[in-house]
Amino acid sequence: MARPRIDADRVKEQIIEIARELVIESGGKRLVLSDIADRMGVSQPYIYTHFKNKQALFAVLAERWFTELEEAGQAICATERAWQCKLRDLIQTFLTIKKAEYERDPALFVACLELASPHRDIIERHVAHLHSLVRQILTEIVPPSQLNTMAHMVLDATSAFRVPYEIARAPERATPERAEEVIAALIHYLESCFAENLTTSDILSDPSNADAHPASNQASRTQKTVILPV
Repeated sequence: MARPRIDADRVKEQIIEIARELVIESGGKRLVLSDIADRMGVSQPYIYTHFKNKQALFAVLAERWFTELEEAGQAICATERAWQCKLRDLIQTFLTIKKAEYERDPALFVACLELASPHRDIIERHVAHLHSLVRQILTEIVPPSQLNTMAHMVLDATSAFRVPYEIARAPERATPERAEEVIAALIHYLESCFAENLTTSDILSDPSNADAHPASNQASRTQKTVILPV
């Protein structure tokens, strides 16, 4: 009689979920394949048929974390809002997601950073993807010859609000209010440098441009006091 066919994808998902549970339960201090095997009621070699080692398993966990962020960023870039609004939303959304993870369990947050540190390739791919999102937003105002430079400038200036190590090192500085101050300064700089590329609709649609849009001043001030987890 033939053995029942094993759903390899389902088993792999089960391993990933148990690994995530164990990382949380141990505060990020322990991720051992034998523990996963014990919880599943299988042998340790069976786990190796799906993941060659612990590092490969944790790499998948890290990839999924970055995928959530990247999908949120892509959704923001896909909107038809002005580039100023999209830039604000992108940085504030990354801050909201990462700061929430830190505040949920600071020790686990730091421990997971240590577990992720060997996977530089995954981190670098994520940074490259974020750079491409910023480039996409800035295309509306920055000429192609300067896109890379301006995108790097934005990422460098906002590192305190999006880099996990920076958030863990100085969480008191990683606030929406401070992020808004930096974002507003970046927008002002970009507008002053590339004003010839702005259209009237760009100026009017930016709620921070009080002189250009006086009728919405009061509404703009009200909006800035509300932190939206977009």
